[in-house]
Amino acid sequence: MPSFFHLASALVFILIVSHFCHAQQDYLDAHNTARASVGVEPLTWDDQVVAYAQQYASQLATDCNLIHSHGQYDENLVADSDDFMTATKAVDTWVDEKQFYHHDSSTYDEGQVCEHYTQMVWLNSVCLGCTRVQCNNGRYVVSSNYDPPASEVTHMLRQGSDHAPLLVKCSTDSEPVIKPFRFLNF
Repeated sequence: MPSFFHLASALVFILIVSHFCHAQQDYLDAHNTARASVGVEPLTWDDQVVAYAQQYASQLATDCNLIHSHGQYDENLVADSDDFMTATKAVDTWVDEKQFYHHDSSTYDEGQVCEHYTQMVWLNSVCLGCTRVQCNNGRYVVSSNYDPPASEVTHMLRQGSDHAPLLVKCSTDSEPVIKPFRFLNF
């Protein structure tokens, strides 16, 4: 007869495996639900963007300080001490900023942070890669990365390319997606 310890161990194992098996789809579903709520096309999971997120999040694991990489992708970071910092919980943290954002004017309430939310629903982002790592202090950090980055689009717009097409190919796509630059998110 299995002991309580064996049953508890099996349950923990199932929960851990389930978390890792479903995490990719959970990140994608949570992001795409937020995007759909404002009429923005869904993101595609990208293994190259995930690899970048994993590499940088591993660097953050030493102290769990949320310092942006300022690398080739835009990113959202969140940390929590909860072992069950799920994909949905991380994304919900960023979606909570929506209450301060005004889609009709692309502005947000003074003193509020909305950059995480606007990055999630940025019209020109096509590819997504997310990961979660445990820090040395026991906390967890989640990194979601977006391609192309909103900052790249903004830079090109400032250079006068307000309607230049953007060719984007996620590593899992067979054909590139051509998207026109749009200044406003919506």
